[in-house]
Amino acid sequence: MSWTSRLRRVTTVWAVATALTTSVTHVEAAVNTSWQWQNPQPQGNTVTAAACPSPTICIANATRGGLRTTDSGAHWTAVSFPLQGGATAFSCPSQTVCYATGTTGDAAVSNDGGQTWTAVATGVSGDFLVALSCPTTTTCVAVGDQGSIVATTDGGATWVSRRNGNASYLAYSISCPTTTECFLGNRNGLFKTTDGGQTWTVVLNQWTQAVSCPSPLACYAAGNPTYKTTDGGSTWSAESASGANRQIMVCADETHCLQSGNTPIGDAILLATSDGGASWSTTLHVQYPVNFVIGVGCTTGLTCIAGGSLGVLFGSIDGGQTWSELDSAFTRNNFAAISCAGDTFCVAVGGSTDASALFIAVTHDGGSTWTLPRVPVDDSLTAVSCYSTTVCMAVGLNANVVTTTDGGATWRVTNVQTGTNLNMFVGVSCPSKSTCFAATLGGLVFRTDDGGRTWMKRATFGFQFRGLDCPTASVCYVASPQIDQSVIEATYDGGAKWTASALQGVRIWSMSCTDKSHCVGVGTCHSTFYCLGYQAVVTTNAGKTWTGTDAIFDDSPQFVSCGSAISCVAVGSRGQGEAPGNIEVSGDGGFTWSDLPLIDDSLLRGVSCSTTRCWAVGDGGAILASA
Repeated sequence: MSWTSRLRRVTTVWAVATALTTSVTHVEAAVNTSWQWQNPQPQGNTVTAAACPSPTICIANATRGGLRTTDSGAHWTAVSFPLQGGATAFSCPSQTVCYATGTTGDAAVSNDGGQTWTAVATGVSGDFLVALSCPTTTTCVAVGDQGSIVATTDGGATWVSRRNGNASYLAYSISCPTTTECFLGNRNGLFKTTDGGQTWTVVLNQWTQAVSCPSPLACYAAGNPTYKTTDGGSTWSAESASGANRQIMVCADETHCLQSGNTPIGDAILLATSDGGASWSTTLHVQYPVNFVIGVGCTTGLTCIAGGSLGVLFGSIDGGQTWSELDSAFTRNNFAAISCAGDTFCVAVGGSTDASALFIAVTHDGGSTWTLPRVPVDDSLTAVSCYSTTVCMAVGLNANVVTTTDGGATWRVTNVQTGTNLNMFVGVSCPSKSTCFAATLGGLVFRTDDGGRTWMKRATFGFQFRGLDCPTASVCYVASPQIDQSVIEATYDGGAKWTASALQGVRIWSMSCTDKSHCVGVGTCHSTFYCLGYQAVVTTNAGKTWTGTDAIFDDSPQFVSCGSAISCVAVGSRGQGEAPGNIEVSGDGGFTWSDLPLIDDSLLRGVSCSTTRCWAVGDGGAILASA
């Protein structure tokens, strides 16, 4: 038996949460529940649909909400959208009238260029409306991926079904150059109606996902090859369009069209033609991690907007021949952790896509601007701890420790000999400018008392660690999520002795302590159908007992930060991971929690709170901050 095993006193403590009188109002009053995007701006969710009712006004759907610009994309504002799940498609037949379809089978109409919206019932149920085309301000046709075809001729007040035979099978797109003529793309081919949808005829025997018809005679079907007709669908010609993926086709006029594509390595591209489809060229190339551009809209004046994954936004004033970036993302790398000292200084770290440098981001103004100091080391950083606005330490998968003593301007690198068994660092906590603790995935705990220059192993455990927090140089808590339980190791003498608390039915991934007595831990839900048990625990007596909170805590928080003894924020995913970007707040020290509205579709992997503000970071370079 090792010396650490002889010194450890193992106890099992678990207190079932009792009913508390704290109300939701208390939670919201104690923690700022308003969050906003800091990177990228205006937001970082996938842009799934876009349209430009005028050369200066454009609208876009960002998965969970709408965006609108009145200056060609220089500035964007959020707009309220009435359909649950956001818009799947837009069609703006005039500068003021716009229509949208949604995931629930309903539609919405705007009479002020997309500034305000009113939901309208289409009569569709159990179908996902995927496409919409409105040749006039009163006439629209919408199609669903389960075969629905509905039309309105009175501005959306009433809708009638135009579902008809094979034309209704797995519809993908619709384009109506007139009130009676429409082209519909689905797996059975490209269909045409000349009587407003009463009857449909196959005009192209090709699986068609996207179609755009700028006139009754000219139509384009996306893909490689791209098919074009100049006689209303009687005959078609095939043109090479290398890289086209059949998903998007948008035409500003008969000669200027855009379609989406991908490079062989998965980068997102847009292909454009300015000669009526005779030739196609790649005019927009967005590198990984952006992997698609699917929200595209153009006006007849050749103003176009394009959006895609991770919130990318681009604008063009020449029909897509040239593009300018409209969003402001200083990075799209995945963040893994963030630590803030005060209300203005933060350091965020993560996995680097550049094998020659670490991924570190530093702000001194609360996140308005970020710098990326270059540290020439090949490693992915997993955790960071800032003792002050000048002293921070980060750790990585290759057992590297990087330290700054000048607020992130320069960094010193130290490699720690952590062995060969799961030797990557997964957590670090610095209770003073010279003393820090770091834990490895393989169950080792190290300590430094000289600011990271030298390290001493303080404990060896036979299980994996995930997170730790050390409120003082003497007191430190380390969490180990295991099968159907967690073990929290605690030391009260700087690491010489450790006490283990086994918590049944919970998997704790992250710890946050406001002092040596009060700590909060959160963990993930791994049930197949629902979460049963606890995903958060609290101690107020220095780990003697731990209280499980919110008995049916149906989310999967992975990281937690408490800015004070009462205010805590946990981030991760909602449910069993099907809805990333979850933020939960507690106003009573972690005993009760409240979900905030989802505003981020990427997984949030780190959070740090001061007494007044919080920051959260995640995949795709996401940085969110409380107002």
